[in-house]
Order: sequence, then structure tokens, then C-alpha cells
Amino acid sequence: MSGQNAIKGYLFQSMIAVLNSFDKDWDEICVEPNTELDKIDIVWSGNQFSEVCQVKSSINNFSKNDILKWIEYLRLDNPNANKYIVCLIGSSDNATKQFFNAFDSKTVNDFPSGYSNLELIKDKIDVIFEPNNIATLENALISGVDKFFYSHNILADHPTKKLIANGMVNQIIKLSTSGTKMSKDDFEKHL
Repeated sequence: MSGQNAIKGYLFQSMIAVLNSFDKDWDEICVEPNTELDKIDIVWSGNQFSEVCQVKSSINNFSKNDILKWIEYLRLDNPNANKYIVCLIGSSDNATKQFFNAFDSKTVNDFPSGYSNLELIKDKIDVIFEPNNIATLENALISGVDKFFYSHNILADHPTKKLIANGMVNQIIKLSTSGTKMSKDDFEKHL
């Protein structure tokens, strides 16, 4: 992987951490947590629950078996999580997207060899497809900041919301260098 692609991957990871934090009920977030298998990119935790996420980005199509492998890695790294999320920045073929869009209806026979145990936790699994486009994700972040501001009666112009959105990504990148947790209160104060 080139240096540019590696940096882009970490940027996407941080953008997803911020973007997905707007609509979740959580007490703490940690990006690049210290885990035994080092397969978890993001953890949102709260009162006796945790959601774990792995973010992958690629210009190539994601395959069904790769996605299942990443879900299995998440499960092995945190067998007690309440939710396993794989966020894919890029695309897949239609058959792969259809498989994961109808994931809740899958039976054990629908899973490839070696992944049938995932059928037991299928209701805890989310596979999310996002565009491989920094500007599109940045606009989604600005929209998240806008919704937050609206719900708190805060007025700000678009350039200010953009600065704040990018500042939040920067905060997450800094925290990820040490696996430090951030409380939801601190997250909202930074906003």
C-alpha cells in the first residue's frame, strides 16, 4: 500500500468515526483501541454495550468472502460486542450488495464454508457501503454538524460548519495515535 493510500485510509476511518457518532447513543468512543487481535478500528461503548467497527477502503470491489472474514475478525477480537459493523468505502458487485442488504434473512446454508457461525449473530451485524470520495463524506460530516447545531439552537454559516467538521476529524486522528477514549460530553464540547 502506498503512503498516500494509507493516509487516505486513516482519514476515511476518522471521518466514519465522526460521522457515525452523530446518530448513535454512546458514552465513549475509541479509535484504534488496543485489542488482542488489533482488528477493531472503532469502538462505541456505553452502559453495558459496545459496538465495534472496522473500516476498509478500496478502489477495487469488495468481495463477499473478504467482508465475511472481516466480520469474523471483529467477532474474534470482541466476542461480547452488541454490534459488529464493517464500513466499506468503495463498492461491491450487485450480488455481494444484495447478500448483505438481506443479511437478516440468511440461513446457515447461505453462508460460505467457514463462516456459517456468523448466522448465529446475523442480527448484530451491519455492513455499510459509503462512496470512495472524500468530498462526499466531508459533506455528510457538515450535514451531521448542521443537525447537531440545529438541535442545540446554534447558528453558524457553512464555512464554520466545514471547519468544525474537519476539526472533529483531526481530533479523532490525534486520539487514534494513542488509542485514547473520548467521552460523548467531550465530543459534543469539541463541536
